Amino acid sequence: MRVNFYARQIQRIVRRRLAQKRVTSMHAEHSEAALKIQCCWRRFDAQLRNRDLLYERSIEQHCNKIRIITSEHNYWTQKVEDLKRPAKLKHKAAIELQHASVMEERRQKYEEIHALETHFEDQFNLLQQISPQEVESGWEEQVKLNLADTRERITKAKLDMLFRIQIKIKSVEKKLHAIISNEKEAEDNMNHWGRWRQAEQDALWNLQRQHDDEVAEKEKRKSIIDEQMRWAVKFYVASGKPDKQKPVTVTNMRNERIDELTAAAALQINKLQEMNHLSRTWAPFQRMMDQVNQGNLLNWLAQSEGARQYSHNEVVHPASAFKAKEIAGAKLNPFPRQLPWHLLSEVRDVQKEIDCVTNNKF
Repeated sequence: MRVNFYARQIQRIVRRRLAQKRVTSMHAEHSEAALKIQCCWRRFDAQLRNRDLLYERSIEQHCNKIRIITSEHNYWTQKVEDLKRPAKLKHKAAIELQHASVMEERRQKYEEIHALETHFEDQFNLLQQISPQEVESGWEEQVKLNLADTRERITKAKLDMLFRIQIKIKSVEKKLHAIISNEKEAEDNMNHWGRWRQAEQDALWNLQRQHDDEVAEKEKRKSIIDEQMRWAVKFYVASGKPDKQKPVTVTNMRNERIDELTAAAALQINKLQEMNHLSRTWAPFQRMMDQVNQGNLLNWLAQSEGARQYSHNEVVHPASAFKAKEIAGAKLNPFPRQLPWHLLSEVRDVQKEIDCVTNNKF
C-alpha cells in the first residue's frame, strides 16, 4: 500500500507538470493568436479613422478654396454691378457723346483743309495762267495775296487739327477705352471665378456623393450580414437579402426527397427480403426435387428424419415455439406424406425444356 501511495504521488506530480506545460503552450498560442487578431483589428480601425480624417481634411480644403473663390467672385460681381449703375452709364454715355462730337469736329476740319487745299491749287493754277494784261491791271498781286492767305489758313487748320482736335480725340478715346476695358475685365473675371467656383463645387459634391455611396454600401452590407446572422438562412434573393420564404419550401422539398428515397430504399429492401424468403422457402423443395429426379429418395427421407429429430432436440425460442403452437393448433397440412408421383413426369418435361432453352438446343 505504501508503494502505491508514493507511486500515486509521483504520478500526480508528473501529471501536474505535464498539464502546466500543456496549459503554458496553449496560453502562449492563444495569446499570440489574440495579439494577431488585435493587430489586424487595430490596423483596420486605424485605416478607417485615417480614411475619415483624410475625407474631413479634403472636405475642409475644398470648402476653404470655395470660400476664397466665392469672395473673389462676389468682389467682381459687385464691381460689374457698380459699373452698370446709372451714374456710370451716364458718364459713359457723356464720354461717347463727346467722342462723337470730337470725331465730327475732326471730320469738318478735314473737309475745311481739303477745301482750302483745293482753293490753293486753283489760285496757283490761276497764277500760272495769268496774262500780261492781267499782270498790268494788278491781278497777279491779288492772286499772290490769296495764295499767302490760303496757305496761312491751311497751316492754322492743320495745326489746330494736330495739336487740339487730335489730342482731344486721344484723351476721349483713352477715357472711353478705360471704361470699356474695366467693364470687360470685371465681366471676364466674374465669369472666370464663377466657372472655377462651379467646378470646385462639382468636385466637392462628387466627393461627398462618393463618400455617401460608400457609406450606404457599407451599411447595406452590414444590414445584409446582420439579417443573415439573425435569420441564419442559406438562400438569398438577387439583392443579397435573405429569402425568408425559401427555407420552408426547401425544407419541404428536402422532406419530400427524403421520403422518396426512403420509399425507394424500402421497396428495394422488400424485394431483397422477398427474394431471400423465396430462396429459403424454395431451397428445401428444390433439393428434394433434385434428389427425387436423381432417384435418391431413401437418402432424402433419412436426412429429413435426422433433421426432424435434431429440431426436436434443439432449444426453441419462446416466440418461435408460440408460432409453432399456433400453426399446430390450426391443423394445417403443409406437405403431404405421399409425393405427387403423377406430376413427376410433368416436372421432368419442364426441366428438360428449361435445360434446352438454357443450352440453346431447340
